[in-house]
Amino acid sequence: MHDVLTLKVRVVSQDIFDAVADSDDGPPVTFEFSPNRGQQKVEIAKFASGGELSRVMLALSLAIGASTGTQMFDEIDQGVGGKTALSIGSSSATLATQRQVIVVTHLAQVAVFA
Repeated sequence: MHDVLTLKVRVVSQDIFDAVADSDDGPPVTFEFSPNRGQQKVEIAKFASGGELSRVMLALSLAIGASTGTQMFDEIDQGVGGKTALSIGSSSATLATQRQVIVVTHLAQVAVFA
């Protein structure tokens, strides 16, 4: 199991959901996350740094896949180290079994999985 982060997805408004449920764009959603366990979840668009966004995309790609043959994660190691960096490296390596993965990193714990 890859413990990069946990995401919670919720519909923004039931009225909006009903209005666009049949559209090609699908229902609107808000992604909420907490960068650390125990912290309050906040909307990702209002909070996340570049590194956090890369980690969110890594988690989503592992959980639900992607239709692209190549994915790039820039500064995915920003603000982390130790066990978290090892988890990011391991998760990236797992994803690389399904598609080409390019990771920009400054940490040996992440790069070792290349």
